[in-house]
Amino acid sequence: METNTRPILDGEVVRFAGTEFECDDIGDSYESFIPKKVLTGFRLSEIPGELTIKPVESAGGCIEINNDIGLSAFAGGSASAFVHVSERRKLWDGDVGLRVHMESLLRAIRERADTEACDLDDDGDYILLAYDITITEDVEIQDAISHVEKVIGDIEARAEQLVRENLMKKWQEAA
Repeated sequence: METNTRPILDGEVVRFAGTEFECDDIGDSYESFIPKKVLTGFRLSEIPGELTIKPVESAGGCIEINNDIGLSAFAGGSASAFVHVSERRKLWDGDVGLRVHMESLLRAIRERADTEACDLDDDGDYILLAYDITITEDVEIQDAISHVEKVIGDIEARAEQLVRENLMKKWQEAA
């Protein structure tokens, strides 16, 4: 098998770096979980247009994900990173309620020019927040992943700051 320096979509598999990775058919496109360590040597513009790459820590029998992101191809001057944050109420043990935390994330996302909130869904058990990060340069895949992870970290830090500011305001009003 020939080693590719860019991902090739072939039916329901992606061939890349001498390995095949399964794809999930999600309607009019495909997504594939690919370990970050093999995602090197190509730019976002080399991702097939109908493929979303989901970088993961490891794949195989058990997929390990730190951030649930998907990267699209660079086309028309930008690429998108789709980010999904899903939390379950009964597993949440944050300093504030889960709804307050997710609303703070949403506010932090809306404050940025390079992000756009897509959905905040609360079914009473889980809260799902989906948002996009716009990437305006055709960069190497590893640089895109690093950028997206930094933006996610910045959003989380800003959300924590918003929670603290809100708590301080409430404490001052109560005093």
